[in-house]
Amino acid sequence: MPESDLARVRKGDPVRVLTSGIDAPVEGTITFVSVEAEFTPPVIYSEESKEKLVWMVEAAFADPGAAARLHPGQPITVRLAPRE
Repeated sequence: MPESDLARVRKGDPVRVLTSGIDAPVEGTITFVSVEAEFTPPVIYSEESKEKLVWMVEAAFADPGAAARLHPGQPITVRLAPRE
């Protein structure tokens, strides 16, 4: 997650994961937000690669079978869902 979005994210927030080949977003919940910044790899696939520092954010899927539809290393887009 880029620094510009970090202040908007909290553990427990809902997220939606989108990728090619899956019609509906995969719903999840943020389970971890790192307290330390990391450097992006030299090659990163993103809409905007200008950010040099990012924070790791992890999420768990609401549907236990959701992870089986995704593959390690597959490019995804993660959107923050509205808080309830």
